[in-house]
Amino acid sequence: MKRLYTLVSVLLCVIMLLSACTTGKVETSGNADASQATNSSNGSSTRTDINLTLSSIGNSMDPHNSGVTIDLQVQEQIYESLVHVDEKSQVTPRLAKSYTVSDDGLVYTFELRDDVFFHNNEKMKASDVVWSIERAMKSSQMATYCGPIEKVEATGDNTVEITLKYAFAPFINYLYMVKIMSEAEVTSAGDMFSSKVTHAGTGPYMLTTYEPSTKIVLNAFPNYYRGEAAIKTINYYVITDSSSALIAFQNGEIDFASIPTANWAEVEASGQYANELVLSGDIRYLALNVGQKGPLADKRVRQAVQYALDKEAIAIIATDGLGVPADHMIAVGMYDGAVETDWVYEYNIDKCKELLAEAGYPNGVDIGVIETATQRVVAEAVQAQLEAAGIKCKVLVGEAATMVVDWRAGKYDMIVNRFPPAFTYDYYRRYNDYKIDVVFMKYNLNKDCDHEYITATFDKAAATMDKTERDAIYKELEEYLMDIAAWVPLFYPQIPYAWNKNLNAYGYMTYYEVYDWSWK
Repeated sequence: MKRLYTLVSVLLCVIMLLSACTTGKVETSGNADASQATNSSNGSSTRTDINLTLSSIGNSMDPHNSGVTIDLQVQEQIYESLVHVDEKSQVTPRLAKSYTVSDDGLVYTFELRDDVFFHNNEKMKASDVVWSIERAMKSSQMATYCGPIEKVEATGDNTVEITLKYAFAPFINYLYMVKIMSEAEVTSAGDMFSSKVTHAGTGPYMLTTYEPSTKIVLNAFPNYYRGEAAIKTINYYVITDSSSALIAFQNGEIDFASIPTANWAEVEASGQYANELVLSGDIRYLALNVGQKGPLADKRVRQAVQYALDKEAIAIIATDGLGVPADHMIAVGMYDGAVETDWVYEYNIDKCKELLAEAGYPNGVDIGVIETATQRVVAEAVQAQLEAAGIKCKVLVGEAATMVVDWRAGKYDMIVNRFPPAFTYDYYRRYNDYKIDVVFMKYNLNKDCDHEYITATFDKAAATMDKTERDAIYKELEEYLMDIAAWVPLFYPQIPYAWNKNLNAYGYMTYYEVYDWSWK
């Protein structure tokens, strides 16, 4: 819809910017020239900016010390690693020109590109790579990704060698999360690095405005080694209310948006936008505590729970029909090592009641309390279906910070929560390895669960460099975990995206890259 940029329009833009956090209104011109914004709203090819939203206030621009998704979305445009991993776990070199792995899986040798510049226009050196990785190794936030590293050293002007403590095949996937930064830039910023504008990255965009409670602006880096980005300016506006964000999108003030599931049918049917549904591996699940002494300590009861749930119905209720029923905690084919198995729990009330009778509960059983912090609708749908099958339980909704402390201590009956896996089946280890203190599932407290086998099998798979052999090990492990029936996979959400028809973009599962986008 065309806009007349009069003095009134300009005043309105100022008002919209000041109220962005509460009303969803934003300044459409961002850092771009006002005439450029006018053309862009009409779909003109002269447009070079894009307006996006952040659903919460930013926390840190330090990629080694931030686990907040909002921060990572922005950082993905600024920082890069030696390798890139796409959403199907495919690994390609990025800041590295190539890499090799020793036969024993312990030594990774990276040949660095010689045309990479940091945003301060200093050339990336092998010493910056070593410094960045060593810095990440000291961060608790990076422990999952850097834990296997023994040492890292520069073995030449453009060569870096990483030596692992033990063979760990998923390492190359996890390395993607370890971003390379300018030692000089980060050191110069000191303690303020995470909260001020710095130019330590090598990515296609550099940080130019950092006001994490209202707005973040990135500009294309002219010396980016893959070529300067087609879209020159990214304006991120913080709009914490999803309804306000949707209004801003429908008003043309935001160019790309994740649409609330309740509004998806309306947006899709309008024909005004490009759109896509993207299957997410971010699963909603029910956890059954094997470590307690009540009915859930019995595998037959846990399996009965699995058979009692109509996952398709739960997905419809919780996602307005956009969820996909899940057979496994890690979506098959979506991540490295997540392979198909013959073991699936289908909705079967007769089987449920048969197992309950075998366990000594022919007239039903009370299995306690379902706890949740953010998934109330899912928990209540699960409760209703279990009660229909003769399995009684209550739902308790509380604060995540308080509940998680007890969950990590194994003090719960059941949990309904979400699990966002990443890159590889090995990520599931953090939910199943008894050696991890904060793991929810205490298999070691149940004599019928072989906790040592579970951990040893994760270790065995990770030490197997041949993918075919590794997949076979993961399949064996997945079938064992399915038999134990401690985790009940419920559904994978589909994420509904819509965007300006004049924008070449795509829906994404985890992180988008604006560098791949352009205006028509």
